[in-house]
Amino acid sequence: MIASGIPTTRTLPTPSASFPPVGSIHPDYSPIGLEKLWNIVGPVEAPPFTTTQLPVLPVAIPSPPPALYPSWFSPAPKDLLPELTFPKGFKFGVATAAYQVEGAVKNDGKGPSMWDWNSRQPGGVVDNTTGDVVDLQYYLYKEDVARVAALGFNAHSFSVSWSRVFPFGTAASPVNQVALDHYSDLIDYHIKSGVEPVVTLFHWDTPLSIQAYYGGFTAPNVVEDFVNYAKTVFKAYNGRVKTWAMKIAGEISFKNDDFISLLTGLYSGVPWRANSTEDIEAVERHAAFRIGVFSNPVYTTGDWPKVMTDTLPPSYLPCFTAAEKKDLLGNVTPNALLVID
Repeated sequence: MIASGIPTTRTLPTPSASFPPVGSIHPDYSPIGLEKLWNIVGPVEAPPFTTTQLPVLPVAIPSPPPALYPSWFSPAPKDLLPELTFPKGFKFGVATAAYQVEGAVKNDGKGPSMWDWNSRQPGGVVDNTTGDVVDLQYYLYKEDVARVAALGFNAHSFSVSWSRVFPFGTAASPVNQVALDHYSDLIDYHIKSGVEPVVTLFHWDTPLSIQAYYGGFTAPNVVEDFVNYAKTVFKAYNGRVKTWAMKIAGEISFKNDDFISLLTGLYSGVPWRANSTEDIEAVERHAAFRIGVFSNPVYTTGDWPKVMTDTLPPSYLPCFTAAEKKDLLGNVTPNALLVID
């Protein structure tokens, strides 16, 4: 989505210090504690305005761009499949992710995420951009939703920022009611505009707090904290959101009880040299680390792919107990959903 009124020039982020040793920062749920977490990130760029903008209706639809190629070389989809129509109930929509579009990175009590830190590290982002302002959807969401509706889409998949709802990430920390109210209004405006809200609970923006406190997703503590966050969001928007997702990067999708999906990325490949054992093994290793890490435990063995356990030490890739393997194996059913990332 393209938001209007946002300056196109950006100041380059200031590289922040190396990440503190895990466990060296202890939970402090006060404003001072939150500022200590932001100090790990460093200075951030403030948004050019901090009020929700109202769209001018009706939204004018821009003219389509000129064709890149002649029609005899690249026919339009409508000419390739003129009889194809979407079935009743088909969701044809667009997708965004909180860190990529929201901006307002430190506004209204939001806590930092690991992407706020990572984007300031040398080589973290190729062009040194950050999520500080981006499209500023946090304040321009009504304009964006109005444009989505005007373009004829009937669904929008967006993600909720865990560190906006729980600035400190943990189950023991206070919830940010301002954030819950913001996403509530965002959801209501979608429904009012005839655009179904499809809500992703997590899109890689791990709260920096839990990474600093105990190592984030490398520690079992994350289970209780994420479940608390998920339950809080479920309860807040119960009945208004019909489809929930857990985005891990979408070629593979897991689904539980027709309620929540786990979407993983397009990480398969083909060997560069078909007759090269090294290239074939590299493709298998790549698939194991990007797809197998999710699918092997639930579909095949209950455990990590062997190439992962052969490569990574237990200190980094914790070993599952026999009980955990039993719980993991077969605990999801295939879902026919295909998401192109």
